[in-house]
Amino acid sequence: MNLTKEQIAAIANANSGFTFEQLLTSALDKDRLDALDYEPILIEMSKENTFQKESFNLPIHTIASTINLHFGNLCYRAYYKEEGITKTAVEYRTTWGELLEALAERAETALDYINLASCAQMQFAAFEDRNDAEIFARTHYENAIERIDNVQKLVNLVGGHLQEEYFEDEALATQAGEAALELAKTFQDYAYICFDENECCNFRNSDIYEQAGDRAIELKAQASEDELNNFKIMLEEEEDEERLGKL
Repeated sequence: MNLTKEQIAAIANANSGFTFEQLLTSALDKDRLDALDYEPILIEMSKENTFQKESFNLPIHTIASTINLHFGNLCYRAYYKEEGITKTAVEYRTTWGELLEALAERAETALDYINLASCAQMQFAAFEDRNDAEIFARTHYENAIERIDNVQKLVNLVGGHLQEEYFEDEALATQAGEAALELAKTFQDYAYICFDENECCNFRNSDIYEQAGDRAIELKAQASEDELNNFKIMLEEEEDEERLGKL
């Protein structure tokens, strides 16, 4: 990769994935970058913590999500033996896992850990063995839960990550729900645990739902008319006659 010092400095200084990609695309004189273009770059950034031997500004969570995107793509293409792909899907998965493990040593924030763990959310996952990817995901979703101090983020983690097609873990979902209950203080908090912004009941038939529903009713005076009406509608759809009767 022949880049000028000025190009390297500008790319290394980018603090968002969008800016990084735009500058790199321009520097390489391409209309669009391929996952193969990213492969050596992501290997260096993960393992050496440099871009073209220079320090860079991209956060861990952005690098992790970029790795998952492009190595997932390479695995898919290798599996279906696309022309121009010279490695096997297993080779890409193995490298993918190595890169995420290297990044995990530098992870700090909940978002870092969520994006690392998200490798398990795809048809093809990091590591040679799918089971290893799920173990890695569980470890880092748990790290994320321990660092999240927001009810909505905990509930959204359950709905968006812990009850998905390619990865589902009810023990972690329960852990996140219990953490949300500990943080909850208002009607809005408890109502959100019962029904998220997409009107999904992520803790259906659980003690978490029962406790959150009861507390929401106790704090109903805090709710606006619209909030209370919406909560009633959700209870009706859930056929929760017990709590509807208390309202």
